[in-house]
Amino acid sequence: MTAATFARRRDRFDWLLYLLLLIAVLTLPLSILSSGWVPRAERLLMPALWSSILAAILARTRWKTWLCWALGLTLGLFYAAQYATNVLPGLGLFLGDIVGAVGWLVEWATSRMMPSPMPFVETVGHVVTNAESSAAALRSWFSVVRVGGVSEDVTVLWFLVSLATWVLAWNVFFEMIRNQRPMVALLPLGIAVVSNSAITRLSLAHVQVYVGSMLVILAYANMNRMHAIWERFGVDFSTELKRDSLFAGSAIAVLALVLALAMPYTTYNRAVYAFWDRFGPGLESIYDELDRVFAGRDPVPEPASGGSRDIAVGVLPHDVGLGADVSDRTVMMVTISDPPPPPLDILEQMASAEALDPRRFVERRYWRQRTYDVYNGSGWDTSERNTLSFAPQQSWKEIAYPSSVVTQTFTLREVRGNVVFAINEPVSVDQDYQILYRGEDDFVALAVDADEYTVVSYVPQPTVEDLRAAEDAYTPEIAERYVALPEIPGRVAALAQEIVDTAGAVTRYDKARAIESYLRGYTYDLEVAPPPLDQDIVEYFLFDLQRGYCDYSASAMVVMLRSVGVASRYASGYGMGTYDYLQERWRVTGQNAHAWAEVYFPGLGWIEFEPTPTELPRAFAGGDQSYSLPDRPVVNEPAPAPKVPWRGIGGGALVLVLTVGLALAVSGSVPYRPGSGADSRQVIWRIYASLARRASWLNLYPQDGQTPGEFLTSLAEDLEARGSYSGAIARDVSAISAAYVRARYGSGALTAADRDQALSAWNRLKPVMFKLLFKRAQRARA
Repeated sequence: MTAATFARRRDRFDWLLYLLLLIAVLTLPLSILSSGWVPRAERLLMPALWSSILAAILARTRWKTWLCWALGLTLGLFYAAQYATNVLPGLGLFLGDIVGAVGWLVEWATSRMMPSPMPFVETVGHVVTNAESSAAALRSWFSVVRVGGVSEDVTVLWFLVSLATWVLAWNVFFEMIRNQRPMVALLPLGIAVVSNSAITRLSLAHVQVYVGSMLVILAYANMNRMHAIWERFGVDFSTELKRDSLFAGSAIAVLALVLALAMPYTTYNRAVYAFWDRFGPGLESIYDELDRVFAGRDPVPEPASGGSRDIAVGVLPHDVGLGADVSDRTVMMVTISDPPPPPLDILEQMASAEALDPRRFVERRYWRQRTYDVYNGSGWDTSERNTLSFAPQQSWKEIAYPSSVVTQTFTLREVRGNVVFAINEPVSVDQDYQILYRGEDDFVALAVDADEYTVVSYVPQPTVEDLRAAEDAYTPEIAERYVALPEIPGRVAALAQEIVDTAGAVTRYDKARAIESYLRGYTYDLEVAPPPLDQDIVEYFLFDLQRGYCDYSASAMVVMLRSVGVASRYASGYGMGTYDYLQERWRVTGQNAHAWAEVYFPGLGWIEFEPTPTELPRAFAGGDQSYSLPDRPVVNEPAPAPKVPWRGIGGGALVLVLTVGLALAVSGSVPYRPGSGADSRQVIWRIYASLARRASWLNLYPQDGQTPGEFLTSLAEDLEARGSYSGAIARDVSAISAAYVRARYGSGALTAADRDQALSAWNRLKPVMFKLLFKRAQRARA
């Protein structure tokens, strides 16, 4: 076998090592993705990939180890912050602003007048807007966590998980390439992969892939270590050893995995119990604390099993003002027993003839998911969480009030957890189900462990006369839960009373309609500034913002109704969506996410009211009247924040920097500069190794029996033959050859002049050899 073939195989096996390292690194984000507890976990592949590339580049530099680590951690913090907040603009937006800035300069140079708008307005606006919203979300998260609350915001979770992924991937590549320490490189990553699998009881396949790749890497690293020892002592060896070690390590890894999967195992319960008795309570408290501060994480799916299991039911507290996350992705499809809407053309004709919104000709439904009874000044919670389980078709309660029976079939697509949807008051389901309730017949949420289910609901159908007549006293349970309020700002209660008095509302129904009508006069806006941490959310909406979305208006209506003695609660879920005439069912997307108010009427149950101006109010038989309402308080409204569209992918600036840096390093545009204390002999050896590697890119290898000097002489002749260089390449290669022979075989000390001469020659050769790479490729195509 020729020396050229040996070199080719050596390079191929080095790249195979990088591939094995990358496979081991990717097991972490892939295991997190499959276990499902981090929202949008597929994005974790990017920090793992970029961290690996950057660590591989810096590990081959002569920079100090501490400096490389400092740079890696700094970039990791930067990437994790961008991953969690998207503060920096996408690459498309940034490049667009650069083009706009060039045009601005041209216009200014030709007209000598200051053009408008200024350059980089969109980029700056994007950074400012996202920085403000991210800072507000972090302040809210810290305030909730500090007082022992439960936070659903995932900004901090995204930051920590992406940073951990970056650091672990960095450690693998840097320690393996720079220091050849496989256990230091792979052990932290292995702990993370195994821990994720052990806690979630999922992703075992990723652990097996990690263990298999680790065994092969260990065998390969041990071969490299022996290689270095033999080379240092001048011992001749065969390059076949590396290939054989790699194949043997792979065979051992496969055999170990097969035996581990095939053989039975046992646990030593006494040791497990002793450990759990000592540390279990502390670990459980840590788990509870993590669930509290990172309540916005996705629930971990249960591993598949042959037996039945209880359905995990839970209703997390809801903080108002953390932002409205809407998308156009389909959340669910709903088939309902109501008559379908008229065809679009007929619907439009009907609406045009009566000058009405077409939606008025469709029976209004809410796909309700949760109800809340406790207002805390910043959002909503539920006072009790009791659970009952029921068999398919079994009714969980009897309905005494007049109602109509409505059947719905839900096909869920993007819904987290088992808390599902139903109209108004669900009574039975076609599968095993659970009811989360506060007190007797006091419904909170429905849970079904299925992606498709059919539910039967009893929906009240009162007339306006029925609602006005429902003035019986509340039961103590209703009054205690749904009229009570914490201490709220006085001007909120005063405004509610003023609305009721101005409207002349006496009955509960008229009070609800008057406050609903008043709130519908506020501006609907999804992009509003978050509330201050020390201000009541309803007061902030009514008197400061005077704009907002459904969370604000529904909260305001419930709080204001309670302040005038009307029992009410906050409900959330989805609006109807749009009717798909081809599939004959309703399509519900993330844009239909909604919240509304429900008012309790004795003898009639819970009735929905709609304070959000973009939605139609519910119509009741018997007609409604208009109400005289007070004017809204006059405030100096702040200008809305600029709306900057998101373009491109997050982290575009970092991707651009890494790409440009890698291109400059490979092309030779960045000169090689060893450290001031570097040994001259080591520098010259490294130059020779780099020159030989670049020669292999051009398919030029040492031939059988060639000494280093003979190889470099033939290399110079071949390079000169590929272009008109007038002997410049031959002189530079000759300078490197002479220096390498003295460094490798000479016994005397090398001078700084010897090193500098070889260094200058190499920095001139690098860009030339890079250009020859493309020249050779063009010839090959020809």
